[in-house]
Amino acid sequence: MKHLKTVIYSVFFTLIFNISLASQIIRVTPDRFAEIIADTTIQKLDVRTEIEYEIIGHIEGFIQINSISKNFERKVLQTLNPNQPIAVYCMSGHRSADACKKLERIGFKTIYELNGGIIQWLAIGGKLE
Repeated sequence: MKHLKTVIYSVFFTLIFNISLASQIIRVTPDRFAEIIADTTIQKLDVRTEIEYEIIGHIEGFIQINSISKNFERKVLQTLNPNQPIAVYCMSGHRSADACKKLERIGFKTIYELNGGIIQWLAIGGKLE
């Protein structure tokens, strides 16, 4: 009986520990996104194409890495730290959803995704560079 109790406690604490290490993809409103990106410790990633980034504009402080490029994961790992929170957006939210799954797969723990992308950002009066 004592051995069974030890095994149960061991399994319980292992599960709790692994849950706390799991990543989170958090979809947020444009207003909440603005609050999050005001934090200078948050990494900022625009996953649109270079043409969209340059011609349409981008949110200040965001770097651009095209999420549909063959080398997306490699470029991200060369540029960003998986151990720090990251904020991500695209044009409408579809590519950023896919990009967030890729980021999660390569080890990012806390990922904030702008719900509705730049379209929603502009709808609340958000500015672009």
